[in-house]
Amino acid sequence: MGSLSRSFKISNKFQNEFEILFPNKPFTKEYILQYITACTNHVFKQAAKKFPDHKLKYINPIFVIDKMIYPASNLAGDHNINRSVLAAFHLVATNEIIPISQPIRQNKLKGICLFSGSDLLSHTYNTFKTFNLDLIVSNEDIIADDIDEKYLVEKVSRMDIDLENLNQNFHAFSRELQINATEDIVKLKKTLVLYQLLAKALNGTTSISFVNSTQQNSFFHCLLTLISEQPFKESELLDFATVLELMSQPLENYKNAIHAASKVKRHL
Repeated sequence: MGSLSRSFKISNKFQNEFEILFPNKPFTKEYILQYITACTNHVFKQAAKKFPDHKLKYINPIFVIDKMIYPASNLAGDHNINRSVLAAFHLVATNEIIPISQPIRQNKLKGICLFSGSDLLSHTYNTFKTFNLDLIVSNEDIIADDIDEKYLVEKVSRMDIDLENLNQNFHAFSRELQINATEDIVKLKKTLVLYQLLAKALNGTTSISFVNSTQQNSFFHCLLTLISEQPFKESELLDFATVLELMSQPLENYKNAIHAASKVKRHL
């Protein structure tokens, strides 16, 4: 049947999507995000067909440039998840939590998998960091219908984090992410409680995977967040990383062409 990335190499889908949008539009963050959003919709549809047993519910690309994080919106997949994820994203600006993309990028990790209600022994992960959200002890609850930006900001800001009630698994996970300062440990616990609550609110969600791009030193960075009922194997997640590289390549090539043209112009 072939890998997911191979299907995109053969179809040339991303290059075709790029040619529709560029160079007819300015090379700006807005249009770059439009391109990534369009590509992600293609990835969601193809991945849902290729991995039907995983019951993929949502994919969200996180686009990073000049150290600023931009989430995509209006994506294919579960509408309630889209609403919840975008509401949670606004928490980053409050500095109450640590965005999972931050330690992934800083430590150049392959990715992180968060599980809820899943058997971690069903797959072996060597390069992806994992954490079972069921190990988080919390008295917090959440009302799914009330989830919006204001609701989540208020809930997270009111969380009372007991540093004495953090188990060995949590400390091992924080060390893997190189999160050691007390203030950051509190933020990490809030982050994991938040994902635990969202997993409970989004019925059937048991796996949240953050996949890093294999491409480094680009002028921008892109990660994928996958939300599914069943966890992906590490080999499958690494295939998504290759898809991200394919998605980024037309932008990288075009940016390099613009840079080369500007150098020639300056010497004329």
